[in-house]
Formats: sequence, C-alpha cells, structure tokens
Amino acid sequence: MNFTGTSDSPINFTTSAGHSNSINDLMTITAKDSNVFSNSGTDNIEVNFNFTQPSDGNGNVQGSGTEDIAFFGLFDLASGNITWNNPGTITFADGAILNVTLTPVTMPTTFGTTDSVQIGATFKDVQDPKSTPVPEPMSLALLGTGIFGLGLVGRRPASKSA
Repeated sequence: MNFTGTSDSPINFTTSAGHSNSINDLMTITAKDSNVFSNSGTDNIEVNFNFTQPSDGNGNVQGSGTEDIAFFGLFDLASGNITWNNPGTITFADGAILNVTLTPVTMPTTFGTTDSVQIGATFKDVQDPKSTPVPEPMSLALLGTGIFGLGLVGRRPASKSA
C-alpha cells in the first residue's frame, strides 16, 4: 500500500489568536496497492507542513490509511479510509503556533487498485507571534533630559571679557 499526496496551490491566509481558517481542497491523497491480489492493507501517513512566511515554521499531522480490495476475476473493486491523529501543531520561529486539523475521508469504491480523494484542513491560530516591547518610555525620558540640558546651557550667563 502506497499513499502519496500533492498540494494544488500554496496556502495563503491571515489569522489572529483564537481564529480559524478552513481550506476545503488542501491536497489530493492517492492510495495505490501494487498487489492486485491483496485483500486489504494499512499504512501510516504523515503530512508535513513547511511555511516560509511570516517566519519559518513547520509541523505535521500523522494518521493511517486502509484500503480494501476485492478481486473479481478480471477487475478489482477498491475502497478505504484515512483517519488522522488531529490536531497537528505547526510552530514558527517567531513564537506563533497553529494547530492543523485534517478531514477524515472515506475513499469511494472504484474499479482498479488506485483511489484518490481531496483532503481539507482547518488551521487554528493558538498563539500569535511573540512581540518585542518597544522601549518608548526610556526614549522619551532621554529626549526630555536632553532638552532640559540644552535649556540649562542656553540660560547660562555669558562670560564678560576684560
């Protein structure tokens, strides 16, 4: 039993903590059994996610897939399902965290030993990027001290020449 997957397009969405984004047709998973005389098979599946924006992030969702094949003389009938150990976690270099939940699927009964199904996903933002505080109070204090110092220098009495 071999499972392969392809994604049709890049994933693009904007989110904030507590919000979710769903993508109905995230990828196509194909199950192919190389032995047409086998009755069934099970294989482990892992979907890896690698993000480049807004910062590097990666994670995965694991699951398993089964396929049942009935051999009827000149043709085969194949069916099966894929279940996921949801949710998977994607962590980003900037501290953001997404949970990804993949949809379980039942492969339709088809002729032959190959089935393909569309997998959907929901991405939930569980933690926004960690922000670095901007030191504004210190900047304003330094600016105020500088202006005060200039005021003192400007008010100093001029020296008399003899």
